[in-house]
Amino acid sequence: MDLTGSERDRLIRLIREHRLEPSEDELLAHSAPCVTLLLSDIEDPRRAVTDSAPGSSRMGGLPDAPDGFEWRVIRPRPDAPEVHAGFLMQLDLADLPRLAGSGLPATGLLSVFHWDQCTELGHSFEVHYFAATGRPWHRIEPPADVPCASELGLYLDGRAFPIEGVLGIDAPSKGQHDLLSYDAHERFAHESQDTDHPQRWASRWATFRQRAAATGFDTRCARGFRYDWWWVGQLL
Repeated sequence: MDLTGSERDRLIRLIREHRLEPSEDELLAHSAPCVTLLLSDIEDPRRAVTDSAPGSSRMGGLPDAPDGFEWRVIRPRPDAPEVHAGFLMQLDLADLPRLAGSGLPATGLLSVFHWDQCTELGHSFEVHYFAATGRPWHRIEPPADVPCASELGLYLDGRAFPIEGVLGIDAPSKGQHDLLSYDAHERFAHESQDTDHPQRWASRWATFRQRAAATGFDTRCARGFRYDWWWVGQLL
């Protein structure tokens, strides 16, 4: 999906504010609109909720699903004990902002499970989509006496955190296009001739990507909250 005129203007403004002009062409070519997922309880983003409406967007806790859903249990190897996936989060698609041209349905529940301790599978996530057909949601308990295959499930320990979605811009990271490594090398090859330090360059890069991804970034951070406390992920 291409950036709209206003999104492109906003991205250019952020590039200039963070002095990332050496990467401007690449950023404009590879950035895309996105929905950024945030912890919505920003008064205290570390505080979990004890209950939530069935089918609501949240990270952690127990998943909601319609009748007939079975929490998958597998043996990662023939000689290994059975394990079940850890529940990561669920998203009420009707509550998320819509991206023009997005392939996601406008309604329904998107649920994400995690298999980070099963390297034999070759993947770490399992995604389920449940259509909004009027069927009641049921809170699903994990299989009894079966260990969880995700460290995240152990970390959350049954706690849940409300999630909201905001429109933003996904700017490429070092892992996608190696822009940070390239620009840092070019800019600081003669460090004695440049008063800017590589660590400050990296900090500007990180802050630029965070501000691009969440339109309310400045407001939230002005209230004293670190971005890594309430950023959950992005949908493209």
